[in-house]
Amino acid sequence: MRGERGFGEVDGDRTVELRHKAIPVLLRFGDHDPRARAAVERAALEDGDAVVREVASLALRGQHVRLRAAGT
Repeated sequence: MRGERGFGEVDGDRTVELRHKAIPVLLRFGDHDPRARAAVERAALEDGDAVVREVASLALRGQHVRLRAAGT
């Protein structure tokens, strides 16, 4: 991830799988640091991968999201 130290753009990582896995982790930090939640909100709107956008959107609504298998 790039950007601010600690919480950058989720989209900054080229690996879709890692961006996907970062969503729930960032939301856990979101209670303590608003930059983490903001990164998930940006991913929900702007990520280049439709599944990552959907995962971020669902996670922001408090819905459980299963990780997809690598390469799918």
